Amino acid sequence: MEDKLPCLIVGGGVAGLGAAWALHTAGQRVCVLEADTSHLGGHAHTVDLRIPSLGTLPVDIGFIVYNERAYPNLVAWFKELGVETETSDMSFSVSVPLDSAAGSRLEWSSDSLWTLFGDRRNLLRLGFYRMLRDLLRFHREALETLEVSTTTQTLGEFLSSRGYSEAFREWYLAPMVAAIWSTSPHEALTFPARSIFAFFRNHGFLQIFRRPQWRTVRGRSRAYVERVQQTLMSPSPANGVISEVRLGARVERVLERQGDGSVVLQLADGQVIHGATVVFATHADETLRLLGDLATSEESAFLSAFQYMENEVVIHRDERFMPQRRALWSSWNFVPQSLGSAASTEAAESKVQVTYYLNRLQNLSNEIPPLFETLNPAIPPREELVLARFRLAHPMLTSKAVLAQEQFKENLPRVGDKRDIFFAGAYCGYGFHEDALVAGLDVAQRIIGRPVALRPAMTSTSLLVTDKQRDDHKSALPPARFSLRDSAGRAVHLGMLRYLQRAIRYGSLVVVMPDGTEYVCGTLKVAESAHPHVHRLLAAYGLLEQPVRLHIRRYDFFWRVVTGADIGFAEAYMAGDCDVGGCTIRHGAAFNHSGTELVRLFKLFILNRDMGSLAAIELGPLARLGMQANTLLHLVWRRNTLGGSRRNIEAHYDLSNDLFATFLGNLWVYSCALWDRPDMDLDDAQRCKLLRIIEKLRLDEAESVLEIGCGWGALSIEIAKMFPRIEVLGITLSSEQLQYARAWAVRAGVADRVTFRLEDYRTLYQTLQREASTVKGTSTAS
Repeated sequence: MEDKLPCLIVGGGVAGLGAAWALHTAGQRVCVLEADTSHLGGHAHTVDLRIPSLGTLPVDIGFIVYNERAYPNLVAWFKELGVETETSDMSFSVSVPLDSAAGSRLEWSSDSLWTLFGDRRNLLRLGFYRMLRDLLRFHREALETLEVSTTTQTLGEFLSSRGYSEAFREWYLAPMVAAIWSTSPHEALTFPARSIFAFFRNHGFLQIFRRPQWRTVRGRSRAYVERVQQTLMSPSPANGVISEVRLGARVERVLERQGDGSVVLQLADGQVIHGATVVFATHADETLRLLGDLATSEESAFLSAFQYMENEVVIHRDERFMPQRRALWSSWNFVPQSLGSAASTEAAESKVQVTYYLNRLQNLSNEIPPLFETLNPAIPPREELVLARFRLAHPMLTSKAVLAQEQFKENLPRVGDKRDIFFAGAYCGYGFHEDALVAGLDVAQRIIGRPVALRPAMTSTSLLVTDKQRDDHKSALPPARFSLRDSAGRAVHLGMLRYLQRAIRYGSLVVVMPDGTEYVCGTLKVAESAHPHVHRLLAAYGLLEQPVRLHIRRYDFFWRVVTGADIGFAEAYMAGDCDVGGCTIRHGAAFNHSGTELVRLFKLFILNRDMGSLAAIELGPLARLGMQANTLLHLVWRRNTLGGSRRNIEAHYDLSNDLFATFLGNLWVYSCALWDRPDMDLDDAQRCKLLRIIEKLRLDEAESVLEIGCGWGALSIEIAKMFPRIEVLGITLSSEQLQYARAWAVRAGVADRVTFRLEDYRTLYQTLQREASTVKGTSTAS
């Protein structure tokens, strides 16, 4: 095994480490080549600061915080590595200069209502109230845009087209996006709106309540990097191979493939290294430089689509970079500064100026003086207060980059796999730690050729929650809004999931929760010898190969199903609380569902119902009592009293005649049909049914006919056409049906012999010789 060429990982950031860890764990020997001579981890960078009279203090300067909702793979990885974490804080403040007075600044903080108006002058600023009004509107419209629109607008274009106030743009959104992506406010407004909305939704930024809890690594990010390095340099649990991590190994270029099929890299010191495969876990522009002339046209187009913003990072103790009011000091602080000169003003506008309050972000002890990390200070911090300087580059989420990601996912992996060249990095996603890790794990999975368990069996059995899964199952799904239905759904969802896990015995249903957790119900392993009939049905229904995936978008789903009786699931599906199967475009594009998956879901339910496993006995005693109470409630609420019948009919048949026109056929006959011959189409079969009803009515001697529930009038009009002497009365409780039936009678020339009325049969006091009623599934005549 040791003689086999290793997989070369170029770059020791989180993408490279994630790929290396997964490959090594699966038994692949890897060699990580990191250019930095003293640091492994990329943006997971812990530095030791010398604090006067306090000694050395470790702080993180790149990757600092994460949350469990938007970083599911990182959470699983930390758990696998045994990394301890602690709660952190992601408060945000803005302190921007106002033109109205020299030195005057508008300030606010997200900590609380008190700090929102920490500058008491905000109480008198109409613009500030416009900002708050637009903030609430933005939350709503961003979610709506993700659900129903495929806009290609930039963020700035979206704001302009919707008439958002300048206060909202300059005092909230542009600073927020600029701070997150470490780019200038001007550049932030050129980012694609949908991508920003999806990111905000994933991280809980589009809701006021129940925002996710942010966390940080206890012992700083070096704690997890060291554990990964230790794992790589220890025998693999799969086969005992030991991998290698080389610092100071700067790759200079890729050489032509050798006759033995190996990939060859040349280091800056002239050394040549051979590998079975190579993973470029470097920035996109650096990867393109290393490939040089060996890059294919597809690779060049992909890698050149990404831009980076290089930022100066200064660790210091200069309080001028924080809000003027100490009560507003937050974890993230957008506080642009300028000396007033043209040069400093240009510097202030070309790059973001954001200051991290490290004490608050990293839970530093009380005796530590205030420590700040400022990106791109337009004015230099006082030199005696500067503790360290660095430079970090961040990928920019441009429209071109998003398009390149789509094309990469569709085409490039297949090309790269054939060449044994793979690409991974934060640029494959939004540009953050989770995105880099997902890219690395995805590459490892393609190299290995099989999934390797990472997350607990109850949630997922694959190596990773892929980028598409995060979008399909969680990331592209709107967070639950604050509602009683949502709260009630959360209260009952575990009971319903336990019921499904007991009741689904044949075939497999995977229920994917809004947070990405997966619950597996049933099994695909049904022995043909033990259950030949069930096995045949599973094969016929297409349920033997793949599970049906039900994606829960909101917890409202469970409450609608519990309280909706026989139509609860349909109501939840129409309300958008769930989706079945389907796919999505990255960054929150609209779902594109396959109707076949919905059919498979119903076939799964029908099969298990027919086999007796969906019986009420599978419910717990309290659930059965609740079901009986719910049934009784529906009987009372939807009783077919005179008023109740009218409401029930209106709720169904008065939706729209245009809707029913899409599936009823030319005769507008609802419910069953009669196929006398197998070659009959729907209209012929419906006409055959009408003629059979007319035959049963024995109308040769009749003079009048009553049709109860006449629908759109087909039977009444057919009787009038066949028996000109007969007076026909058709009654319905649907205004839409009545309007259509009357117009049809006029077109058919029988309006003088057919009367249609909006009336309940229980209020009809009239003698007629024959009565007909056609309801769903049956037809009667007397």
